[in-house]
Order: sequence, then C-alpha cells, then structure tokens
Amino acid sequence: MPWFMLLSGITLWLMRYPFHETSFWELSVLWQLLLMAIFPIGGGYFFWDKAMLSPKREGAILFSYLTPLCSSLGCAILLKVHLPWDFYGACILVISGALLSRCAIQKDTDTSTSSEAD
Repeated sequence: MPWFMLLSGITLWLMRYPFHETSFWELSVLWQLLLMAIFPIGGGYFFWDKAMLSPKREGAILFSYLTPLCSSLGCAILLKVHLPWDFYGACILVISGALLSRCAIQKDTDTSTSSEAD
C-alpha cells in the first residue's frame, strides 16, 4: 500500500504540468491537507485494521462503504463545493446494497448454524 500511495502521489503531481492550473500554498491549505490526511485516510486505515483483527468483520465491511461518503461530505463542506444529487443517490444505493448483503449473509449463517444443530 505505501508504494501505491507514493506512486499515485508522484503521478498526480506530474499530471499538473500538462494542465495549466494555478496553485498556491498557505498555512490554511496545509492545515486542511493535514486535517484530511489524519481523519478520513488515517482514521479509515486505523479502524479498518482494528476491525480486521477482531473476530466480527461484518461491521467493518459495512462501515467501509460509509468511509467514502463521509470523506466526500467532509471535503465538500471544507471546500464549500455543492455535490450533485446523483452522488447522494449513488451513495444510498451502495450502502443499501451493503446492508442487504449483510442481512443475506447473516440469514444464511443463521440457517446453516441451525441446520447443523439438528
């Protein structure tokens, strides 16, 4: 994962040269970058690691779908950008699919456990 992150960062940094875009660095920009690196990215990896080490992984799988939604909402609020309604609809569909999948897996596990007990 560290190599992927490093290569992605270098690639994105190099892609800024063909697209002439003005950028600036201020203390507030560095603060926002640090804030976004610690909470959505660092927090996501921290909680994912903790969940994968625990015996119950279903909750981690469900919450992994909430992480992009939370980070997108946080970025939109921080950058004062309006997200289109399509984005929210897609998030609802993905989270609903994860909930349905979890319910189906849990129901399948319950029926297989009860049939083994018979």
